[in-house]
Amino acid sequence: ASNLVYNAARIQLHIHQEMSLHQRIVEGGLAGAFFLIHRQDPGKDWAPLAPWFAEGEDLAAFDSPGELLDKVRFYLAHPEERARIAGNLHRKAREGHTAAHAAGRVLEAVRRRLREELRIG
Repeated sequence: ASNLVYNAARIQLHIHQEMSLHQRIVEGGLAGAFFLIHRQDPGKDWAPLAPWFAEGEDLAAFDSPGELLDKVRFYLAHPEERARIAGNLHRKAREGHTAAHAAGRVLEAVRRRLREELRIG
């Protein structure tokens, strides 16, 4: 069902007050969606995209309503560029952000914590 939601529009908007990276970016990426996100102040972004996804390569970003409108017009007029960026997001999401990848990261964090606890205790 989420594929239908993410593919119902040519452009998905991501506007969040506190973080750039949100599960909908990964879910949408896995579904093949193109994202236009509101750029966060790096000092206030508690979940930045930078370690995982690159602006201009995997998604597009905007700072103001005017820039949003300009970019919507641009990407609607340039479907090949929109498809290239969406394809990059899809590939990266598939290669490192599935539920199995997330579970592996959680298990590794638990293993590290247990090793630390065993050395201390």
